[in-house]
Amino acid sequence: MNEGFTVFIERKITSRVNGERVRHFNALLGLSKLQDDVSRICTSHPEYTCLCPKLKGVDPDDVFSSVPYEKGFNFLFYLEQLVGGPAVFEPYLRKHVEKFSHTSITTDDFKTFLFEYFGGFDGGSKVPLLESVDWNAWLHRPGMPPVTNDYDRFLADQCQSLADEWTGANAPTNKDRFEAMGTSQRVFFLDLVSQKAPLSEERLEEMNALYQLDAINNSEVKFKWQTLCLLSQRTSAIPRVVEFITTAGRMKYVRPLYRSLAGVDKNVAVETFESNRTFYHPICAAMVSKDLGLVAA
Repeated sequence: MNEGFTVFIERKITSRVNGERVRHFNALLGLSKLQDDVSRICTSHPEYTCLCPKLKGVDPDDVFSSVPYEKGFNFLFYLEQLVGGPAVFEPYLRKHVEKFSHTSITTDDFKTFLFEYFGGFDGGSKVPLLESVDWNAWLHRPGMPPVTNDYDRFLADQCQSLADEWTGANAPTNKDRFEAMGTSQRVFFLDLVSQKAPLSEERLEEMNALYQLDAINNSEVKFKWQTLCLLSQRTSAIPRVVEFITTAGRMKYVRPLYRSLAGVDKNVAVETFESNRTFYHPICAAMVSKDLGLVAA
């Protein structure tokens, strides 16, 4: 739950600066990432997708994913809506921070204080709502959250509309809508297109010519564009992928791109990693080694 609180508060700050719609949009972006990670992890270790996983005897680095961040956020968003929205939930959140500042707590501590706070709020009228929550499913059941939150889809629908055109019969010829998008929308658009991969080489070249994606330096957009290219077996993208993963060391980019690169050309992936192993943080290097099958997982 710790990382869930972090993301929840981060998106609260974002909503103050850019509006509530942006908070909802970022939640949808995170939910897409969560779905990808849950699908990948559940093929071998579904238990690692629990919000409270049992990690005795397990290296936590081996199970790192978006699950604690995004599943935790979704749980807190669900609780916020359940008790009456931000106006009701934010005062509790402030008290939570005040009570547990500079301490370490367990999930049970979080739950106990939540009930304690709302037991003294409005005559305890919210307690039956909290008692109706399927706590076991949220905290201990593998997979996606047991409840699908209702997020505002205005910004997401703009991305979906553009993605549908690129994966349909007739590709767009005007770049205005893409250029009007911020980074998060561009990332989500490319993520939606990737869900329909592989795209033809011709279609990818059309997209690149219109949006100049090969030349974009924003790491988030570059990561999604290169992922789409690799999923579509666009071998001409390999040199740019190699350049990116040997100059950017963040695991959020490096591990998925090495996995995707290995799916296109395993030899290039292994040779690139072996030549640059010392560039990466030891934890990152160890994880990529396992991803590429160079050591036992």
